[in-house]
Amino acid sequence: MLGFFIIISFFIHALSLAAIYVIYQQLQHSKQDQIKEMDQLMHSYIQQIQQENNELQEVLQKKSNLEQSGQANQQYVSVAQDNYVTKETNQEQTEEWDTAPIIPTSEGDSVETSLESRVLQLHQDGVPINEIAKQLNCGKTEVSLIIQFQKGK
Repeated sequence: MLGFFIIISFFIHALSLAAIYVIYQQLQHSKQDQIKEMDQLMHSYIQQIQQENNELQEVLQKKSNLEQSGQANQQYVSVAQDNYVTKETNQEQTEEWDTAPIIPTSEGDSVETSLESRVLQLHQDGVPINEIAKQLNCGKTEVSLIIQFQKGK
């Protein structure tokens, strides 16, 4: 009878080890899939950033050409799809953020909402990514990254 229980014990141990091994393999596969997905996401964002940088270089080159020809005061450089904000707009938005809503607490401390929470709130309200980037004075890629990472959570 004792031999029977020892054989059953070895069988249960073998099944347990096999189950642990299968679970471990699934976990490793899941981690690899997540790494591949994150790599692809980062690669696509790097490509977008490179494209935006190329567009910015073209705009700056056009602006310098206009300044050299003496027509800078008469013409404005427009950027495709409102990717970039002019210097005056940046200054206005900086002044707006200096007066960002601050929530007073009972001890006299103040709390300011983070960029991530403002992005997610505006996105939840249905504001397009371009508009969020303009309102918060940050890049479209940064906004879309914040939204993508929040969806991943």
